[in-house]
Amino acid sequence: MVTFCVLLGCNNKDIVAKANEHTLTRYEANLVMSKLGYDVNSKEEWKSFVNDWCMAMIMRDELEEKGDENYDLAHTRSDLFFGEMAEYYLTENRLISQVDTIVTPEQMTEYYESHKEEFTLQDFIVKVLYLKVPQSAEVLEQVKTAYLLKNDKDMARIESYAKLYAEDFYFDDQNWLFFSKIRNKLPVRNLDRESLVLNRTKTYFSDDQFVYFLNILDYKVKDDVSPMEFVETEVKERILTNRMNEMREKIRRQLNEELKNKHEIEIYI
Repeated sequence: MVTFCVLLGCNNKDIVAKANEHTLTRYEANLVMSKLGYDVNSKEEWKSFVNDWCMAMIMRDELEEKGDENYDLAHTRSDLFFGEMAEYYLTENRLISQVDTIVTPEQMTEYYESHKEEFTLQDFIVKVLYLKVPQSAEVLEQVKTAYLLKNDKDMARIESYAKLYAEDFYFDDQNWLFFSKIRNKLPVRNLDRESLVLNRTKTYFSDDQFVYFLNILDYKVKDDVSPMEFVETEVKERILTNRMNEMREKIRRQLNEELKNKHEIEIYI
């Protein structure tokens, strides 16, 4: 017989479920649910988790009643798993307090220079001007001249036109962007992407409602090495990952030695 009752907002010491002699408190359930990605404010998710817990407990008791080696196997494996989880949490707690998360520009440059082959481009990247203007815009003819960016005044005009008339606008002559992000905004389906990029094309396309202006200022081709500024975040993440892995292994070895000296261990083989 199964009786189900889940009460939200009660004391953490409240028992939310019992299965034979096993009990589950609100604190225990909330702790595990939050770590497993459950919504602890959802009554339905509480019901789901508690039901899973109850079934796990009665499955355990049922196996124990059978009295065969499978229970002993499951119990021993459970102990080993508990130990592995304990090692993980003890190690991670120390790691968080000890690892240096600061990565200097010099360290990033050194890593990038020694691992360039790992940062090849999978697509064209560009520095680009993109502008989407309604066909009805009164400054359309002026935009057709200014978007060529022949001088500083053109850039000022484009920024002014963009604020007043543009449906969409992108311009950054300092940072790289995957060309596909701009390509997907254009109304032409069968576009010779390679030709557009390699020729640093200055052109525009139109449909019934808009004119799409494109000015490719600079580019790097697929399979080239990515510029450092384009992969800074990835370089930093790799450095930190390597650093944390090295520190984690060091802490794990230290922890093993400390605990061997702290606790009593007897081995008879």
